[in-house]
Amino acid sequence: MSFTIALVVAVCSLGLAPQVSAITVLTTSSTNFLGSITPDGGSEEEEAAQITHLVGMAINTTQDDVDVGFNQEDDYVRDDGSCGTCPDATAVGSVKDDTGTEGGATGNLGDFGSGFTYLKGKYDAAEGGALVWYVAGLTGEFEIPESFGTCGSEGCGLSHWVLFNPGGTNVAEPSTTLLAGLAFAGIAFVGRKLKVFPRA
Repeated sequence: MSFTIALVVAVCSLGLAPQVSAITVLTTSSTNFLGSITPDGGSEEEEAAQITHLVGMAINTTQDDVDVGFNQEDDYVRDDGSCGTCPDATAVGSVKDDTGTEGGATGNLGDFGSGFTYLKGKYDAAEGGALVWYVAGLTGEFEIPESFGTCGSEGCGLSHWVLFNPGGTNVAEPSTTLLAGLAFAGIAFVGRKLKVFPRA
């Protein structure tokens, strides 16, 4: 009887515990903000090459007029956000949303999906450029700035965002891991007391 109760409690704690779904707000002061690229632009392949160049730079440095192989010179500012050993970005499997924020659209909202490594927001016009975040291990919904740069008093509106590197490491939330560990420890303890799981 006690084993059955412990099993029910364990299952409930894993599957039926209330989930808090907060939106992750990403800004240029977020700890995972990697830097900016100006003026930026092009295909996903070009954007991936730009991210790879950005993450390869030393932290808190700038580089002007860099061509990563697409006949376009961009300025790079590497922030202090860390991605450990930053993998190269790849356009394969990237996910793009080009809703933007023009006319009140909410294209600055999205979902991290599963296992992506980088998120890049592209802002209209040469003065806007792009912002890049390291998002490995993040899940649920996100919000990035609606505008950035020097297009008038409100900045340049968001053109699109792209998630890069699907299949990157996706870390389980610590609370979920803790609940699972406690549930299985409880099952093992009660099972041994009832001799359902005899010692080896």
